[in-house]
Formats: sequence, C-alpha cells, structure tokens
Amino acid sequence: MREAAAVRESVLKSFRASEATSQVRRLGAAFQPDLLSDITRSYHYLQLSNKGAAAANLGIYLSDLGYLIEFQQTAEVQRYFEACFLLANNVGMKK
Repeated sequence: MREAAAVRESVLKSFRASEATSQVRRLGAAFQPDLLSDITRSYHYLQLSNKGAAAANLGIYLSDLGYLIEFQQTAEVQRYFEACFLLANNVGMKK
C-alpha cells in the first residue's frame, strides 16, 4: 500500500495540466472551443452555498484557462481568468 501511494504521489507531482495542453498543441491539434466548460455557469457556482461544487468547477475552469493560454485565445483568457479569480475568492483562497 505504501509503495502504491508513493508512486501515485510521484505521478501527480510530475503531471501538470499545462504540460498536457502543450503536448496536444505540439501534436498539431487545432483549438476546439467546444471542449471548454461554459464560463457563464461560473456565476451559478458563486451563488451556491456548496463550496465543494465551486472549488471543483474552479479546477475545471483553471484547466480551460491553461488550454486557452496555450492556444493564445486572448479574449477568452480574460473571461476565464476573471471567473477563476471570483471563484477562488468565493472558496476562501486569498490573493
């Protein structure tokens, strides 16, 4: 058990979402906006008293943000960054 936990921890530390999006781009994939989560739903998560749902969706939107940055989608980067900032504050993360 301890060995499996150590391997899992090592893999999780070495993998970053930004590395995955970089690999996708290097493989020649085109930007696909339909892969993104609907950013307008972020306001729904700000209204909920369920901080777990807000935190989970913050993670999803952060992944989307990395994807947008990798594909240089500047206008959308701004929208996703603002939503991530608001959600992060909502779940108790400080500036």
